[in-house]
Amino acid sequence: MLTITSSQVRRLAEDSFNVQHLPTVRETGDSVSEWMTFQIATTRFAIRSNHPPFVRWLAEINRGFRAQQEPHLRLNVSLTNLTQAWEPAMFLSVKVDGNYQEHDELRLSAAYAHHTEPFWPMLQICLRCALAAKQPPDLILHSSGVVHEGKAFLFSGKSGAGKSTASRLLAEDTSFTVLHDDMVAIARTREGFHAWSTPLSGEMPASYSTGAPLQAVFFLKHDQTNFANRLSRRKAAALLAFSLVPPLTVKNGNLVNQPAESVKQLFLLADCIPCYELHFRPERGFWECIPQLFEDKSALMVRKGDVYG
Repeated sequence: MLTITSSQVRRLAEDSFNVQHLPTVRETGDSVSEWMTFQIATTRFAIRSNHPPFVRWLAEINRGFRAQQEPHLRLNVSLTNLTQAWEPAMFLSVKVDGNYQEHDELRLSAAYAHHTEPFWPMLQICLRCALAAKQPPDLILHSSGVVHEGKAFLFSGKSGAGKSTASRLLAEDTSFTVLHDDMVAIARTREGFHAWSTPLSGEMPASYSTGAPLQAVFFLKHDQTNFANRLSRRKAAALLAFSLVPPLTVKNGNLVNQPAESVKQLFLLADCIPCYELHFRPERGFWECIPQLFEDKSALMVRKGDVYG
């Protein structure tokens, strides 16, 4: 049994998720729910818990992501010692059962303003552990994504680049389906790379699982005019790496990032999917410059005149 201390997961938490040191968590004897299996992209993971509010929250928020097949990973989530808001309030113990590792345990406490706040980062941690259990791993990218005419398009970039703005503007048009405004899943299948919706925390989390073949990735840059420049594969791979939300695993008692296999998938993604730097004004008209990039198949090829980086 490996233990992960609260200080080691501090960087994984959202701003409102104030992780603090805590004593050893003991078994409470509380009844445990049935297994609930979820699927995000092609990754399946099962969760059960002794805490009814968490169970109800999972069932409601993620009901469009339920799955029947055998999961890649099972996680027992034990929540105890709940107290009032903004006090050290919650112990989360995740016992991970999988073929790639033995029983591992994550322990932390949280202070929160609303009782569901710690549930969001907990769901993300569970998913990231599950990513490490599946080979090749699916990817989670800090990107917004939309589906238009059966194709998926991703918008990425540093904080403030306009990921959420782009998806929000396109959501006003019913011909677009928003996958997420901040975290999109990517899976490689025999048919190629597909982008998928996620129920993770954001302004526009998806309520059900949906996906489409990935057409292109755009790295956003605010400008006064709308135009796109094709990126070299090397530059695209480097930018994709900055967007990666890496899988998690346990080594020597620590919860650590495990990006190696995911990075391999990123290089394949950069080889197969055209990536662009998109200069755009934050208004609906920015989309007009995108379809013309794919009107001619030769536009999908890397040409000396429009490659940089």
